[in-house]
Amino acid sequence: MLPDNIDYFKSKPVNIPKITILLDNGYHPEKLEEELKKFYPQIMTKIRFKLSPKPSKTQKEKEGRTGFVPVKARWVIERTNSWMERCKSLMNADVVNVPGKLPFLESICWQTANVYEFTLEEMLSRYERGWKYRNLFNNLADDELELI
Repeated sequence: MLPDNIDYFKSKPVNIPKITILLDNGYHPEKLEEELKKFYPQIMTKIRFKLSPKPSKTQKEKEGRTGFVPVKARWVIERTNSWMERCKSLMNADVVNVPGKLPFLESICWQTANVYEFTLEEMLSRYERGWKYRNLFNNLADDELELI
């Protein structure tokens, strides 16, 4: 994710505090630094990594807990990761299946030889302009309506 947004970090002034990226103890900051420096060698002048605190066995015993104890900072990291995964799946929603038959589009674009050569943006533009004729032609199929 950071390499995709490297321009933001390049434009960030050095004279303001570094951005702290809180990491779970499962991450290895030195390996992350090494990989990020391949994209932007001065990256560590703009960001820093901090490992989230991990409760020791004695701390857990004092609190009367055993096994896995969630840490508030860890929850933030895990939530952020899940939100990012969700956004990634939403990005895949851009893949649109155009139905094999588009009778309404063919009707409103009767002067066009092949409406199936339109890009999705061109199709949607034609639908928008011709929407007022939907009752006149009365041939808007369910598949086509779902596309719109």
